[in-house]
Amino acid sequence: MTKQIAKRYLSIILAVALAYSCSTFAFAANATSVRDTSNPITVQWTRTDFLAAGLSISASGKATCSFNIELTYPTDTATVYMNLQRLVDGKWTTMWTWSKNGSGDFSGSQFYNLSKTGYYYRNSVDAYVYDSSGNFVEYVRKDSPQRYY
Repeated sequence: MTKQIAKRYLSIILAVALAYSCSTFAFAANATSVRDTSNPITVQWTRTDFLAAGLSISASGKATCSFNIELTYPTDTATVYMNLQRLVDGKWTTMWTWSKNGSGDFSGSQFYNLSKTGYYYRNSVDAYVYDSSGNFVEYVRKDSPQRYY
């Protein structure tokens, strides 16, 4: 009788151990850029090879927003929106938006004269990618580093 009880307990322990070892959890992480080599975890875009967002602000308050996008397929097109944003009370507020359409690899830049000092600013770039038939296939986004003015 004691062997039967021992076998039963051993079976229960093994079943619990097997169930525990088969349970897995999936974890995901965000990355800042496809070409960010400082972080081995990267965004996996399918139709966009690269997207960069830039912002520079001169001493006189002239903000230059820029972007560079490289699409995987030269027949794809993209509509890219540059959003100049200001950090107000912990929230990013869009002050101005520009857009540009293109295909393959293209870039754009635009200027804006800032009137308020004492804030952080960024250029948030959104790109909507379409295949050669005009079907929406991908959305990608990139924020520039923050700049204080």
